[in-house]
Amino acid sequence: MAGRRLVGNPRRWIDFLFDSVLEARGNYISRASPFRCFARSEPRSVLVGITRLFGGRCLCYYLPGDSPLSVYLSQPVKPLDLSDIHRLRAAEGWLELGDEAEALRELEDISPAEKNHPAVLELRFQILAKKREWDACRDIAGMITQQLPNFAGGWLHLAYATRRATGGSEQAAFDILQPVSGKFPEEPTIPYNLACYVCQLGNLSEARQWLKRAFALGDTQQIKLMALNDADLKPLWEEIPRMEG
Repeated sequence: MAGRRLVGNPRRWIDFLFDSVLEARGNYISRASPFRCFARSEPRSVLVGITRLFGGRCLCYYLPGDSPLSVYLSQPVKPLDLSDIHRLRAAEGWLELGDEAEALRELEDISPAEKNHPAVLELRFQILAKKREWDACRDIAGMITQQLPNFAGGWLHLAYATRRATGGSEQAAFDILQPVSGKFPEEPTIPYNLACYVCQLGNLSEARQWLKRAFALGDTQQIKLMALNDADLKPLWEEIPRMEG
């Protein structure tokens, strides 16, 4: 699939990840460790899984422009300088501690030329989402989609924020996400969110179809549990346990 292709020797990227990235962060893992041996035996699955796990964000601080993440995004991602990486990591730390104000202060110290780096924008979105500043989140997500149109997370952010921003609605969110759904046929979050939007718009038949697609693409049981706790899908709660992907 376009945007999910890894180039070169995948084991080389695994070794780069362990030797250069994790060790630089103080997380050295021996080549003899069971986890590292597994990673080298299934490198492609591990690398794609890592990019999904980090949502196309954290690894682009560290990896070069021809890294698996950059290939995953189908375009180069310029690595940040080490000083900006440290500031970004500090901001993440403050966010994890629940101090959004300090997190934003750390981002203000990012080099002016890198203020609009996708990694910086992504973290700023996360911080402002915690503060429920949806108009600003919508603008940031729009910048992410312009820079990284092949990054599904940017479109998910844009739809999510647009729904909650001034003048937003479920229809506006749907109109953003549905046209790009075909670009990401392996991403279950997109049909899941589309199911939520159309369910709230009262189109239960279409909501069922989107939800079944999400089940088929992801972990069916996990997505069902999430759906059964999602108020957006409450009209379908009685049906969801019996649904199949």
